[in-house]
Amino acid sequence: MKNFYKIGFKKDNYKKLIISVIILFFVFSFFSCYKGKYKLYKETRFLFDSFFEIDLFANDDIKYKEDINTIFDEIENLGNELDFRDPDSLISKQKSGETFEIPYQYFELFKVIDSMQRYTEGYFNPFLRDLILSYKDFKDGTVPPSKEEVKKLATKSQNYSIWFDPENKKIFVKSDGLLDLGAVVAGFLVDYAYERLNFLGYKDFLINGSGEIRVSGKKNGKEWVIGIKNPDSNGIISKVNLPSTYSIATSGSYERFFIYDGVKYHHILNPFTGLPDSKIISCSIIDAKCLNADLLSTAIFAMGIEKARQFCLENKIHYLLIYEKDGKLILDGSTEFQKIESQ
Repeated sequence: MKNFYKIGFKKDNYKKLIISVIILFFVFSFFSCYKGKYKLYKETRFLFDSFFEIDLFANDDIKYKEDINTIFDEIENLGNELDFRDPDSLISKQKSGETFEIPYQYFELFKVIDSMQRYTEGYFNPFLRDLILSYKDFKDGTVPPSKEEVKKLATKSQNYSIWFDPENKKIFVKSDGLLDLGAVVAGFLVDYAYERLNFLGYKDFLINGSGEIRVSGKKNGKEWVIGIKNPDSNGIISKVNLPSTYSIATSGSYERFFIYDGVKYHHILNPFTGLPDSKIISCSIIDAKCLNADLLSTAIFAMGIEKARQFCLENKIHYLLIYEKDGKLILDGSTEFQKIESQ
């Protein structure tokens, strides 16, 4: 220490230097930790009559906001084009019986739609717009259409074709029924947001679009835990640990419905009969892609209990069906879904 003083520092100046260095060290450490702390952020935007939420871990609280707002804007633009209720949208311009061209940016979406129609034996049908509209958006006080009318509209929806021209990057649709993509839009947009966040370098995040969910990485070192809503309450009836990159989607009859003459009319219709004749209350599906899970949860729900169970088992689908038997809720599904006793 004496040798150190000898090179030109007085004792008082040395103390001041040490204090200054210590202060600078703590200031630097504080701002470094503040800027570089890996923490969870949540952002929500109201889109398509529902909430779209992104939870992600990031180091920079400025950049992540810019990235998420950009992604929200992009999915809003994509989704608006697929909303037939918007008179300026792409889908609203389709006409019955005429060939309709769809932009190539929706190639993957329509490839899945085309293949899933066959895979689900027609229980997924994207051409049910007129049938859905005949139920007046399932609002309270609605008088249901006649069985003859819904049967006619259901039959009309079966006559369609989709074909692709990869060389010229074009997609074509021709159908008597009109497109209603409400059963797939959320899953499609969740997958889009997932790919964008992944491209931007984010590792740990969850995307929730109207209850359709896809995750990446982990939350605080553990797998993301997803709760399944109790149809009879606001509580959780089951939970599942969702591995990284995987998705879960749920279709239920407990949100959009009306009751007429003691009969419940919900929005998940059998595409062959035109009626909401499934006794399933909730159907959850796990898949690698949220689009697939979203689509399958609707199609499998429409099959009814016995056919839905058989279809899932034969195709090794990870599923949870909830239905009522003897006044009690029955949970019927894969072992990944853990029942929560206190409902």
